[in-house]
Amino acid sequence: MKVESKPLQRRASEFTGAQVLVMFLVFLLLVGFAFWRVNDLRDLTFIKGTWAFARTADFLYGAMLGATMSHFVIDASAWRLSMAKQRSYMTKRFYFVFEQSRQDLQDS
Repeated sequence: MKVESKPLQRRASEFTGAQVLVMFLVFLLLVGFAFWRVNDLRDLTFIKGTWAFARTADFLYGAMLGATMSHFVIDASAWRLSMAKQRSYMTKRFYFVFEQSRQDLQDS
């Protein structure tokens, strides 16, 4: 027996950039809403009664909590102004905030 395969041809995307953006935003809204209301999912009767659904709701709740906690841990080190690289970026990017506070300190 002989198996033949044709090489796959790549075709141009059937969606425009605006359509892709809208689909992405709708996806983000749906996922965001699901994570926002995941704790309420556990109270629904058909989820409470089914072991698999209950464990899935618990997993989603844990994923949401873990993503939130890791965001704060990463954010704390990313914006640590005692580090030269972060301090340099922040003073260049938000010069209007730091110039005002520097002038206030000099006037005191």
